Amino acid sequence: MTDAGHKAIVGWGCSHVPEEILYAAGIGSYRLTGEFTESQNDHTLVPSNHCPFVVSTVEAAVKGRYRFLDGLIMTNSCLSSELMYDVWKRHVDTPMIHMLDVPRIDTPAAIAYFRGRLLNLIWHIETHFSVRVTEQALERSVKIHNEIRSLLRKLQALRKPDRPLLSGVDFLHICNQNYTMSKDAYIDYLRERLEFFASDKAGSQEGKKRIFLVGSKIFQKYIPKIIETEGGIMVYECMCSSVKNFDDPVEMGDDILTAISERYLRKKKCPRMHDKGQIYRMIKAAVDAYHIDGVIYYVAKFCASHVLKGIEIKEQLKKEGVPLLFIEDDYSNHSLEQIRTRIMTFIELL
Repeated sequence: MTDAGHKAIVGWGCSHVPEEILYAAGIGSYRLTGEFTESQNDHTLVPSNHCPFVVSTVEAAVKGRYRFLDGLIMTNSCLSSELMYDVWKRHVDTPMIHMLDVPRIDTPAAIAYFRGRLLNLIWHIETHFSVRVTEQALERSVKIHNEIRSLLRKLQALRKPDRPLLSGVDFLHICNQNYTMSKDAYIDYLRERLEFFASDKAGSQEGKKRIFLVGSKIFQKYIPKIIETEGGIMVYECMCSSVKNFDDPVEMGDDILTAISERYLRKKKCPRMHDKGQIYRMIKAAVDAYHIDGVIYYVAKFCASHVLKGIEIKEQLKKEGVPLLFIEDDYSNHSLEQIRTRIMTFIELL
């Protein structure tokens, strides 16, 4: 708590940040999702040839969009994220800023190292906010977050049948609520949404091409809306704003912090991690299980990790006869109609 009656709120952006720690500390969490802009010409602190998520988030922060945050946890996900950390410390008045060092491998030594980094994060939170993060609080927090993951997996399963019971736009909206709502309220919300969609009250999505969206994190609905208004239905997303963020639970063990470390390093991989072919195997398994007609690989412009991985995935899927459309986006509206035309043509040709 920062003041009497005021619950502290800490922001984060990368899905390698364990929300369990914030909940155990009695602190609210808020995920940074980037800002959709009219154009991308208003850059003063971050060069325009950097990740649009970072560019738009920094510009919004400088203009006061995140002044309600009492703290911020960033990670060394990429060079642009490290630049965001430097700019934020210099130009944004956020009381607590922490850089979490996340290994790129998941060996036992890396897990032990990451556990040490999490201990350092806990110390920083306890010191700054005058709170205690106990083992009992962490265990309760893990159970809460595992329940959220379980409910999201049940909702995801409703998209697997030949007649999906909810659209990708609806599912993305449900996922996004997790980043601003309290966890206890979110569980109630998920239970209500699960009951609603399982009863087919929203109407099934039938006769559309089944699309798999993969790549950079996406929170805004304009790409999914284009897909689903041009003859497609999103039935799976392999992104850290969707499946990668909830598909793997924390497996409780003798040491709760080690269990959390294992989960966050061994969850479904993103291109910044050394994946040993796991990303392709995960994509191919989903293509088969969800009877995918076509894959759309979405990349935030200038994200070298996702661009390189996208080229690799496209070649691998081509050998399997799976159509793939590669699109880049800069979080602005100047290329939306070009993207619409490409998606529309891609779906028509499936």
